[in-house]
Amino acid sequence: MSIINKPDYKIFANDAKAGELETFPDLLRGWGMTIDRTAGKPPMEWFNALGKRTDEWMMYLSQRGLPEWDVAVDYPQYAVVQHEGKFYTAKKQTRGQRPDQSQNEWMLLADAIGIAKSVTDALNAVTDNANSRLAKGQNGADILDKPAFVNNLGLQETVRNAERLIGLPTGETRLLSGNSSTYLYVTDNNRTGSYNTQGGHVWSFDDTGTLETGLIPIQCGGTGARTANEALATLGAVPGNRTINGQSLTADIQLTAADVRAYPADGRLINLPSGETRLASGNGSTYLYVTDDHHAGSYNTRGGHVWAFDGAGKMTTGLIPVQCGGTGARTAEEGLAALGGLPSNRSCIK
Repeated sequence: MSIINKPDYKIFANDAKAGELETFPDLLRGWGMTIDRTAGKPPMEWFNALGKRTDEWMMYLSQRGLPEWDVAVDYPQYAVVQHEGKFYTAKKQTRGQRPDQSQNEWMLLADAIGIAKSVTDALNAVTDNANSRLAKGQNGADILDKPAFVNNLGLQETVRNAERLIGLPTGETRLLSGNSSTYLYVTDNNRTGSYNTQGGHVWSFDDTGTLETGLIPIQCGGTGARTANEALATLGAVPGNRTINGQSLTADIQLTAADVRAYPADGRLINLPSGETRLASGNGSTYLYVTDDHHAGSYNTRGGHVWAFDGAGKMTTGLIPVQCGGTGARTAEEGLAALGGLPSNRSCIK
């Protein structure tokens, strides 16, 4: 018989449309069901179901290589199954006995084919070979080329690692870098640190965990400074003994307008949306004002606008008495009378 080529892994009727596949009604009876159900003519849907079932079983076996043990299956002697990641072979016909709990019915496949014994025999052969070549009483002294022996055992890296670990008589233990330019150390008095040939002792901790040598930058939770003032500067802070106008910074400071030589925000200074700015008296009855169009003046609740000047400096409201350089009058005639003068257009009658 010729060798069968491996078929594809497509499942028959796996893409059947709705209504094209129907579970076979009685697998144990088989095609006899057609006598009672379909007048002896099996429908396409049953053929699809059987073909799909067969291909699925073949795919199940292909995926696992060995079938999984099942409680409902009868297994003959020497049957091979897998169960929970291990492979077993039946020692006799069995059913319903779990392989990992039934030593009378099952045994590990590795034991059945002698793998465990082969491994043991191989290890024993290696030991016997070594004993026949290395005299125990010599403790390795009879090895002619010790470096080659170490290399043959694959211990080169182990030797190199050992060379990087140094124990000093003082109780200090060092772990060196590859070129020995840097090492970590730990001492019997519980100190730890790091040393390199460029910077000396670059960092170290005492037995309480206090940093004795080194510098912790801001990004690592430190200050990056060696004095308190430098630390405050790097952190963007000021010394705690600094004051403002004699007030300490150790608590919140309530600055007054006088502290910064400003006008107090007590409602006396008013800015209006019209562009007018007012400076009122304490009780608000009088205020001075100045406008964006250059007018200025004074107002009170008794006299209204008592005096005012326009943008050209011309007085538009108010009254200047004689003793202040005015006339104390609101007309020329009244002004002349107040000054004791006569109109310039008066004539003499003969």
